[in-house]
Amino acid sequence: MTNQRIRQIKVAQKKLALNDDVYRRILQEEGQVTSSRQLNRSGFAAVMRAFKKMGFVSTAAQEAINDERKAPGHASHAQKLKIAREWQRFTGRTDDMGLDTWLKHKFGIDHRKFMSAQQAQKAIGALSHFPSRRIEHAVPQRSENIQRHLLKTADAARPYGIYIEAMLGVIQAAYPDATHREIRCELDCLEDRKLVEINKDPMDRCVLELTRDGIDLLKNQMG
Repeated sequence: MTNQRIRQIKVAQKKLALNDDVYRRILQEEGQVTSSRQLNRSGFAAVMRAFKKMGFVSTAAQEAINDERKAPGHASHAQKLKIAREWQRFTGRTDDMGLDTWLKHKFGIDHRKFMSAQQAQKAIGALSHFPSRRIEHAVPQRSENIQRHLLKTADAARPYGIYIEAMLGVIQAAYPDATHREIRCELDCLEDRKLVEINKDPMDRCVLELTRDGIDLLKNQMG
């Protein structure tokens, strides 16, 4: 087991806010070891898959995102978020394919990844003049989708549970403008419906787990 891979595991433990008991359980159940230094290649892969299901984004992927954000002349992350939000305001829903088609037709942009800061500013200016459409349906649809993502993530994290702090990155993959406050509101709704339980560990951190009703609901949806 290389030092680089051990560091990856430690970073994942920190990002997911896993206490030692949960961390050791994952090592034992996924890698059949008691220490990260004892992992072989297949054990390391199994542990990292478990972390990924719990919402961990690898440091290599995050570094690539950061490099893209800093690329000279490229559109900033904030500009891209602004464009996505303006398009959602116009269409009333998340529609990445429609946005990409419009950017290609209007500005000749093949992919938002390669969009320049100047092109992004022009797109923002154009979108700001678009009227809002079907916006009354957007909020309920967003709420329902976020709740569905939360339930699926909690299901993937069974039997360990998942810290609420780790949920933001999972939801932001679908809704980049999502906030901790919004996620907590949706979790409260799920808890009121008795689909999840939110408990505190010995370090006073909130842990999310599916209830039997939540598990049954997901099974029915997949069935």
